[in-house]
Amino acid sequence: MQNHKPLGMIGWGICLCLLAALAGCAQPTIPAAGQEPDQPAAAITDQQTEGSSFEKAVVIQEKTEIAGVPAEYTWLRDHYPSYKRISQSMISHDGKSYDILHIETEDRQEIDIYFDISSFFGHF
Repeated sequence: MQNHKPLGMIGWGICLCLLAALAGCAQPTIPAAGQEPDQPAAAITDQQTEGSSFEKAVVIQEKTEIAGVPAEYTWLRDHYPSYKRISQSMISHDGKSYDILHIETEDRQEIDIYFDISSFFGHF
């Protein structure tokens, strides 16, 4: 029997990158510009949030990473249609898990968008 070590932060980062890559290979669930998203309205709650901080994070209410990761990118495309992703990081803050995406907007401003991914992070 082999000894298995728990994944560290780097291991989880690699898992998330692989998951995002695999999600990109699947049938697209993110609509083209101008099309209605296939995501149910309850999947993303952003009416009172703008994603500019931990306190105003966009809450993704999916139950698995397979559904949650595309929901983040759907929100980005809906709110910043011509964005370019510069970097992405995952951080734990006040007992919750967050993805922070550093993007460049259409008008070339660099901003961070905070996503509360607690409902799906680590659930496959």
